[in-house]
Amino acid sequence: MKKRVKEAEKEAVRRGEDETVNKEYFFPKKLFKEILNEFKLKSLKLDEPNTELLELQKYLEENKDKQSSLPNQEQTTQLANIQTPPLGNTPMPIVQTARANVDPNTNLTRNQEALLSPEEKVIASRT
Repeated sequence: MKKRVKEAEKEAVRRGEDETVNKEYFFPKKLFKEILNEFKLKSLKLDEPNTELLELQKYLEENKDKQSSLPNQEQTTQLANIQTPPLGNTPMPIVQTARANVDPNTNLTRNQEALLSPEEKVIASRT
């Protein structure tokens, strides 16, 4: 924290402002002491259980049978045995590979013609 105050003072000098910096802004000692005093006597242990949670659990246990007027999911679900006929003989699909439109004179595609340099075109046309 003290380093921050020194850096702020250096920055004020660099800007040509007054060297006095509000130290309380960068290092609030009073606020830190208040926080320390507030939590000094508090314990981190949970001594007493959460009463709201206990009340909620007690209420749920008492009204367990009254919770829902809808029947359970298990009672309404009926499983049907669906008979699915097997598939017939399915032939293999005929897949045609995509052929590039090659110019028979140059033996190059349109993309090769547009993107390759003249030397590269000569090399690509040979293959």
